[in-house]
Amino acid sequence: MRTARDNPRRVPGLVGRRLKARFSRHFTALLKGWSYPPETVNIYPTAGCNLKCAMCFIRFFKSPGDLAIDQWKTIVDQFKKFRPRIHLSGGEPFLYPDIVTLIEHIKNCGLIIHITTNGTFLDKYAETVAEAGVSQIDISIDGMKETHDRIRGVPGTFVKVMAGLAKLKQAKKGRPLPVIKLNSILNFERPSDMEKLLAMVADYDVREAQFLHPLFLDKEAVDLHRMYLRQNLGRDINGWAHADRHRVKPDNIKEVMAIADGLIKNNPVRVSVFPDFTPEQLAAYYNDDRRLVFLVKPRCRAMWDTATILSTGELESCPDYVVGNCRESHFAQLWNGEPMRSLRRRIRYGEYFTVCRACCFFY
Repeated sequence: MRTARDNPRRVPGLVGRRLKARFSRHFTALLKGWSYPPETVNIYPTAGCNLKCAMCFIRFFKSPGDLAIDQWKTIVDQFKKFRPRIHLSGGEPFLYPDIVTLIEHIKNCGLIIHITTNGTFLDKYAETVAEAGVSQIDISIDGMKETHDRIRGVPGTFVKVMAGLAKLKQAKKGRPLPVIKLNSILNFERPSDMEKLLAMVADYDVREAQFLHPLFLDKEAVDLHRMYLRQNLGRDINGWAHADRHRVKPDNIKEVMAIADGLIKNNPVRVSVFPDFTPEQLAAYYNDDRRLVFLVKPRCRAMWDTATILSTGELESCPDYVVGNCRESHFAQLWNGEPMRSLRRRIRYGEYFTVCRACCFFY
């Protein structure tokens, strides 16, 4: 609905692509795993980041280096005719030295852009984001100053983010885009900070806020996924190798969820919690209960709806499930190659990986 309001001319194409993705998933067996092009393409311009966030395991991703801007342009050109939405993330996308050129190229291709950032470079790039017509920007803030800086691992981060938000509000000049959304980890140490934070960002044109359950795995899940990748793709686990480093077992979960529920019901900013667990699902999630898959009843659509292109140019679907490199093979060829077809057949019929519980698409 928001896309229809902010980008009305794009609605027919977006609806069509979503319906085609749903059709592909529903008739997986008949289509032998083939799928229409994705609705969204995630691009990670760089695997690098300037922060050391406690809960982030992607920062341990091993990369030989980022692609040159001409390589990224060539890759974008491979799928521009499908007209997917582009989500720039990473890593910290604004660390990529040619990020402005990349944004301009994507917009020149007539594609919608969504950016997720830690916000520390907003002060520098606010004008670019506003003038380019970026559709949405998600900014991560995990509490008030002391809490945020400690979680993010770098002093002064909170001040930089707030300065960037002020600059972005000014750069928008009253325009509806980009929509500014806040992403925040549920605060188990200082739950009252969640309410304080929302009250503060309301003055910065933030229209949505999402509180997130931290994603984590146990060591057994990581080891089993590594074994699967080696046996079936001849690859080792990479970005998700350390997803068991940050484990959370809060003893005040009822208090935190009660505060979050109150913020959802009584706030001028649209507030949500993700994943939106029931009490039984919540208990299973934080206690590593293997029954979680049966309680959640997942309907993952990632490998039909979404493609992720890593900073290396590799096309990834499920965590570390890399099917090839867009520098060596065309995107369309990889999207419907046998590794992707095999993955769709597996997931369509509920054969989930041990790492799926730490993936947002699972929910």
